[in-house]
Amino acid sequence: MTSGPERSWTRRGAVLRGALAAFLLVPIGYLATLSLLRDGGPGLEAYAGALGLEPLPLLLRTALLAAAATALAAAIGCGAGVLVERRLFPFRGAIRAAASVPLLLPPAFQVAVLERLAAPRGALHAALFWVADVDPARPFPIRNVLGAVAVLGVSYSPIFFHFACEGLRGVPRELVDAALVARGPWAARLRVMLPLSLPALTAAAGIVFTLCLLNYEAPRLLDVTTYPVRIHADFGALDDPGLAFAGTIPFFALSAASLLAALAWADRRGFALAGRESPEGLAAERRPGPLAWAAVLGWLGLTVALPLATLARLAGPPRAYGAAWLTDWEKVLANATVTGLAALASAAIAALLLLPPRETVRVRAWLFLPFALPGSLLGFALLKLFRMGPLFAVYDHWSILVIAKALQFFPVAYLALGAQLRSVPRDQWEAADLVPGALRRWLRVRIPLAAPGLAVGAVAAALLSSGELTATLLLAPGDQPLLVRIYNLLHYDPERDVLAALCIYHAASVVAVVAALWGLGRLAGRGFTGRHRASNSSPVRPWQSAQSA
Repeated sequence: MTSGPERSWTRRGAVLRGALAAFLLVPIGYLATLSLLRDGGPGLEAYAGALGLEPLPLLLRTALLAAAATALAAAIGCGAGVLVERRLFPFRGAIRAAASVPLLLPPAFQVAVLERLAAPRGALHAALFWVADVDPARPFPIRNVLGAVAVLGVSYSPIFFHFACEGLRGVPRELVDAALVARGPWAARLRVMLPLSLPALTAAAGIVFTLCLLNYEAPRLLDVTTYPVRIHADFGALDDPGLAFAGTIPFFALSAASLLAALAWADRRGFALAGRESPEGLAAERRPGPLAWAAVLGWLGLTVALPLATLARLAGPPRAYGAAWLTDWEKVLANATVTGLAALASAAIAALLLLPPRETVRVRAWLFLPFALPGSLLGFALLKLFRMGPLFAVYDHWSILVIAKALQFFPVAYLALGAQLRSVPRDQWEAADLVPGALRRWLRVRIPLAAPGLAVGAVAAALLSSGELTATLLLAPGDQPLLVRIYNLLHYDPERDVLAALCIYHAASVVAVVAALWGLGRLAGRGFTGRHRASNSSPVRPWQSAQSA
């Protein structure tokens, strides 16, 4: 039975969660208010152009490009995920870690790689020379919709890979074994494994489609006009966030509706990071054959080895790295700081919204609205808000980038933590209530139980926020951030050596941040004690210490 003080604390926690959720939606509410309050008074005249038929062709074109890129990412990521999870590959942990490399190289970097491959004597140019009518003296044409689809599909394929791996690991083994005995392998795959993995894949599809839909830099660099490119071009020079919001309301409605529908369906189906309370998850079935090896090595070569080797070749001798470090070392360190702080802030917001969990953990889909908001609109809103009153102290400071990235990507940490909390049996949280002392209860039991979800959420937020460019272009302080510097070099650096060196520095800085976040998550999982095993060498679980207390 819940005591009176505990019920009062629960009520206060619910009020605080509601206030925090409302605060996170302030930029959207502010934009909507500005769009309705015009010079002549309240009205809908700002929406006149956006609600007609004129934006529909561009909206449809952007949606089709995002759908094609999502399908390509699903084919690459899901295929690789199934092979890695269902075959006994050596060093599977290293393979899973290497799968995240495309997220370290945002789409803008992938454009630089593709340009090099498509140049005369490049790998893509040489491969297509024998099967297509390619001019040996001219680059292969990549500045088109197909080029944008290829860049976005490869860049976001790791999201499908990791979600597919989680979905398969969450399938109870006894169900698959029963289906194999009763119906055979194909029935087990189609009737058991696929339906039980579908919530994870649906969540991945919603996230990837939204990221492809909102991406600005890849279509812009490849001369493809999409809705985000139009937003930045038409409203970037205007100091009118309300008009920008009204002009892009069809696009925001599409991104929000697709993302919220996918995540709401996955939440109703109980998407979790593990097999809920299943005693044993699905394991690999046999050793890989030649075709499986060829597929995995080809995938790693395409998405990991080829981009890194191309950047290293573009950078040239070590003196290029030295020159890039001497001129831009402050930007590299600032990039790591902003990425790390934004990831920690995202995980903290997720923890405040979900901890301690209720009896039924539900992820509120409407909290993903900031993730579906175009980065340009978020930048317009924050520029306007931070020029008023005490918030002006943050204006034109690097901390505004931390705020923007945390507001945009906390939903990813929120989703990861919600999925983790579903996998923890309820009696373990009830046992945590027996530990005396609120601080000890949180540090020794509750946070360790939630640590895997917090770590995964922080790492995901770091990987995605490190490549966010649209809001960064608008909110960049006087000292140009590393990502903006790289983006400008894509336009003005014909040699590409400094560009390639800075891309590698960017990836290395994000790897350092991810390693630090993962280490902090492991430390939190041990109750901040650093001890993993008791004196009798048996594992000590947080809920076991809670029950003994």
